[in-house]
Amino acid sequence: MSDKDGRPVVVCKKPKFTDLVFGRLFNGYESLSENLIFKENPYLIFLPPVSKRKPRLFTVIDRFFDLVFSHSYFKKKYETYVFKKSQGLADEGCNRLIHLDMLIHSYAISQTGNRMIWKAGGHAIQVIAKNFQVEINAPSPEMYFSSDELNFSSFFLSSRILGSSYVVIEPGTNIDWFGDLRAWPLDRWQDLVFFINKKYPDVSVLQIGLSTTTLLQGVIDLRGKTSFREAALIIKDSLLFVGTEGGLMHAAAAVKARAIILWGGVTLPSFAGYPHLHKIISNSVPCAPCGQLGWCDNDKVCMNSIRVEVVQSELARMLSEKINRVDLYEK
Repeated sequence: MSDKDGRPVVVCKKPKFTDLVFGRLFNGYESLSENLIFKENPYLIFLPPVSKRKPRLFTVIDRFFDLVFSHSYFKKKYETYVFKKSQGLADEGCNRLIHLDMLIHSYAISQTGNRMIWKAGGHAIQVIAKNFQVEINAPSPEMYFSSDELNFSSFFLSSRILGSSYVVIEPGTNIDWFGDLRAWPLDRWQDLVFFINKKYPDVSVLQIGLSTTTLLQGVIDLRGKTSFREAALIIKDSLLFVGTEGGLMHAAAAVKARAIILWGGVTLPSFAGYPHLHKIISNSVPCAPCGQLGWCDNDKVCMNSIRVEVVQSELARMLSEKINRVDLYEK
């Protein structure tokens, strides 16, 4: 969108009712300038809050109108008005506003009590971009880093007396929305680690993710010891990243890391993954994409049917390619 307009876009939240009263088409009391995903991005602008604290009367008024617009029908009507108004101003030369919390920009058609219904029309990024009349041929996320951040991973790893040859794994998944439906069985993760330990004794295995994730044997424990951005840079310098559908998968794509992604059936790889960047191991099942919010009547056949031998074989192929390429370069 920045390329389309020829100027940076403004990332913000949608306005509350009192914001509209004062002529603002954005939430004047919440800024996204500290969002870890957007830091250092030269194509984005963040608006500073109009005040550190919203007056109590404004808060009461906004809560009342939040209740009025709580039904999805009225919420979409409200959002559509704000969206069209802001797009009109952008067409006149103002910086375009991108409201991240708008329901109309969701890549789901709707949410029932137990599942998400996904929109059609290509990749999720393409679905959202079409709202802004932007065509994207090969969807891929982007992250930008400062020079200090770029020097981080080498310093971080050297401080732990590690070499440059390592594989990063993330066995854990975010369970907030979909429970463990995107998780691969832990015993298979353990078999994969033992396989790497035995076949590639000079390659370290780094386990990252939340500190609450079960620690595997044969790994270097980095659970809970990095920020999201730091984890992305560690993945960037790795031989390979192995994970499932989730945040670090997107980070791996953003830093152009080689990756194996184990994919279930909550969504399809063509909808939320990056088949043009990653090796995605997924078995087609008739119940996918289910969008189910943490429950499954089919014993999670999508993930449970992914055999560890298949993952080991693909990992060996990709590691051999990477290691051989490095050897040729050094010679």
